[in-house]
Order: sequence, then C-alpha cells, then structure tokens
Amino acid sequence: MSAKQDPWLIFVGFAALYASMAATTAQGGDSSEFMTVAAAFGTPHPPGYPLFTALTWLSVHLLPWGSVAWKASIVASLQAAGALAILFVALRDLTARIPALLAVCALGLSLHFWRYATVAEVFAGGALTAALVLLVCVKIAHGLRGPRAAAALGLALSTGIANHHTVVLLAPLGLFALATL
Repeated sequence: MSAKQDPWLIFVGFAALYASMAATTAQGGDSSEFMTVAAAFGTPHPPGYPLFTALTWLSVHLLPWGSVAWKASIVASLQAAGALAILFVALRDLTARIPALLAVCALGLSLHFWRYATVAEVFAGGALTAALVLLVCVKIAHGLRGPRAAAALGLALSTGIANHHTVVLLAPLGLFALATL
C-alpha cells in the first residue's frame, strides 16, 4: 500500500463502516428535522445550514435505494469519512504514518464521532471543515505561500460558513495561518 493510497483507503473504509450503520429511521433531536427537510427541501431552524440541506436533498433525490432517513444520514457518513482521510494526511505530514493512522482510527471509532457520522447532523461537516483548515495550515507551515495558500484557506473556511456557525472557533487558527503567509 503506497502513501498516496492511505487517505483513500481510510475514506472508503470508514465510509463503508458508517454507511452500514447509518440511521434508517427517524432519530431524535435535530436529526429528524434534517431528515424531513431533506425530503421536502425546506429550511431547518436558523441558521439554515445551506450546505448540509443541499447535500441531503441531493442524496434523497439521487440515490435510488434506501429510506429517506438513511439517504440523509449518508451525507454525514461521507463527510465524517472525508474528515478522517484529510486529518490523516495532516497528521502524517506532522508526524509519521503509523501515529497518524492510530489517531485517525481512535477518533473514527470514538463514541461521539461515530454517533454524528451515522445520523443526519451537521457536526460531521464541521469535522470536515476543521480537518481541511488544519491541513491547509500544515501545508502553509511546510511552505505553501501566496494566493494559493490564501485561496485554500478561504475555501476550507467557506465550507464551514455554509455548514455551521461554530466555524468561528477556527478563526484563530485561520488568522495564525494568514499571519505566517
């Protein structure tokens, strides 16, 4: 297995694991609201979560199999798997392959991460944003500069702005990265 294959294997493995365990019926809390909104392409409670709403609507209307609940939940499964794959790349660049793999597996199999990776919730998207911002910051620390670095950081942060308001908690990391440009 080559180093370039590692993130893809992590993504596929965790996506398959989470998808096999994704909610197939209505869940409590906001998850039920997101499942309903996905079917009707409505607007959930403020701030509206436009990225998650659009992705769940697409999954509900484009996937030919599964319940509406599962189709909406699969979005979080894919986002969580993507977050783990991207986090692996960032950690591998900071440390080494085995410690990065152990850290990603520990996070991916943890109770709360698993829970939000298997229901229609916005928190897996938040994890994806955090992983993207961390990866861009690692790349900046390793020499990425100029407009490409600023654009990558802006794109990473914009996924959070369209997903959940807690992206503001990443602002210090983003400002630090911009200051090092």
